[in-house]
Amino acid sequence: MIEELLQQHRELLDLASELEHLTNDNEPAVPLIAQLRWQLSSLVGKHLAAQDEAMRLLARHGLKSNEQAIIDAYFADLVDLRLSFADHNARWTLTAVRGDWLTYGLAAREQTASLGKRIVWEEQFLFPLLRRLAAIQSERDKAA
Repeated sequence: MIEELLQQHRELLDLASELEHLTNDNEPAVPLIAQLRWQLSSLVGKHLAAQDEAMRLLARHGLKSNEQAIIDAYFADLVDLRLSFADHNARWTLTAVRGDWLTYGLAAREQTASLGKRIVWEEQFLFPLLRRLAAIQSERDKAA
């Protein structure tokens, strides 16, 4: 589970880096931007679904108060993250991207920076909890 999530993180960061690179160009490469945005959106959705399921499994195994606080922060921040991405995508239609390329570039780099920070946070705080879940499941499997 963790390896899959880590791989998705790497893929997300690669796509974000590609988007950042494109937004540094003088002219918008709209077809490439559309493709990258679709790939990012699809992968974010897939990643969040897998991660949400892992968090819900973890929550069923009895959490310490500090662990519960991390899970609570995860879900609270997730709402803000999803709203931010949705607002960005609604604001920055391809017509808007063409019309204000420089501002779009700034907004896109802000979104990719937020994504990068979120990934760092997840790996620092969530993944140790997921490792604990994996250990619990492994022990149960051995006992069965």
